[in-house]
Amino acid sequence: MECPRCAREIVPDRLFCMWCEAFLPKAEAGVKASILRRFAADMLDSILSVLVPAVAYLLAAPYRRTPFDDPPSSWAWLATLAYTA
Repeated sequence: MECPRCAREIVPDRLFCMWCEAFLPKAEAGVKASILRRFAADMLDSILSVLVPAVAYLLAAPYRRTPFDDPPSSWAWLATLAYTA
């Protein structure tokens, strides 16, 4: 393994280069997401937390008699929306 700053051979498990003392980030650790990516992931989670119960409610609609026959079970998606909001 080579130091990215001085291009000398270094030991792979070191945190700093022995010659130029440059910081050596670990490749397997990855990188942190930017603010924009974190915001996008948060928005996607929020949208999915509303969409998944709504789609499940709509897919189950043909199997129910009417929404007013059993309000607690047919309106469960409203409770989910209220909880996530």
